[in-house]
Amino acid sequence: MRVVGPNGVRPRANAAGPFTLAAAAGEKRGDDVQAGPNLSAEPYECLISCLPSGESRMGGHEMARAISFLILLCTVVAMARPLRAQADDPFVPAGASRIDVKVGAATGFLFEPTTHSAKAGRPWLWYAPTLLSLPNGQYPNASTHWLFTKLLERGIWIAGVDVGESYGGPAGRSTYSEFYQHVTSKFHLSRHPCFLGQSRGGLMSFDWAEENPGDVRCIAAIYPVLSLANWPPKDSPLFMQAATAYGYTSAPEFQKQLVQLSPLSHAGPLAKAKIPIFILHGDSDHTVPVQENSQPFVTAYRALGGAVELVIVPGKGHEEVDEYFKSDRLLEFLLNHSVNSVIP
Repeated sequence: MRVVGPNGVRPRANAAGPFTLAAAAGEKRGDDVQAGPNLSAEPYECLISCLPSGESRMGGHEMARAISFLILLCTVVAMARPLRAQADDPFVPAGASRIDVKVGAATGFLFEPTTHSAKAGRPWLWYAPTLLSLPNGQYPNASTHWLFTKLLERGIWIAGVDVGESYGGPAGRSTYSEFYQHVTSKFHLSRHPCFLGQSRGGLMSFDWAEENPGDVRCIAAIYPVLSLANWPPKDSPLFMQAATAYGYTSAPEFQKQLVQLSPLSHAGPLAKAKIPIFILHGDSDHTVPVQENSQPFVTAYRALGGAVELVIVPGKGHEEVDEYFKSDRLLEFLLNHSVNSVIP
């Protein structure tokens, strides 16, 4: 009895040795796993080829054991297929190499650039919110592929860590700090990333940046939540979830602190550190209105002497459309501050 692949060809070990699950699935780096995106070999179909009955001395019990082994072998071969980036992959941009990262109980990711940057210090974009296990999708997703691909082609790494629905609260910020230390030390990424905060990712990115202004190169945002007084809605279960994230057990007590806890109220450290900021926000956003979030932040930041640009997108709401995610102006901002910046 033998295992054969299509056309009767037997599987062979490669030059480095026999097939192993680790070798086929990617390089194991402690708790970090890298998957090779460009491997295209398909797994062999498992076929059972029996010896002629005259030559077979295998009894029924031995035959059953052999068949069970072959079924197990087929399963292992199928599972050993490497993760590959596909053009329609909802998470990984086409051609990118993904590295999964564990930081305590949190899971993060890195997308390695498709070309090496001439810039020392490995510039990187930190995306928020990273949510990898939502029932109706995940973030980042296909909407960011165009932007991410352009950045990866210029040697800029992309990264993020899933801290759940943290609302910018202390526990989420603490995990962000652990992730920052991990990727800057183990992967030698720059100690000054640029942020891209989308929607509630605005709370996560601005709050961490305001707590660590010396470790931030720039901030870009797409319809960011910058006022807890505006979102989450007070009549939503999310409101109590946000209260818990900030350590409150009483919704009324949390409500008293909404203004003070919001990024709107503590932009001073960012302005003092001269962090450049770029924001895209639609004038038809009824979920996170620009009038209650980005516009008052811009007014406050400029009053503090900070450099900020707000582009209001006409007719667009809280949606994933090209006007936001294929913005040449957003790309230009990130490239200017990631590649052309003088901070190592």
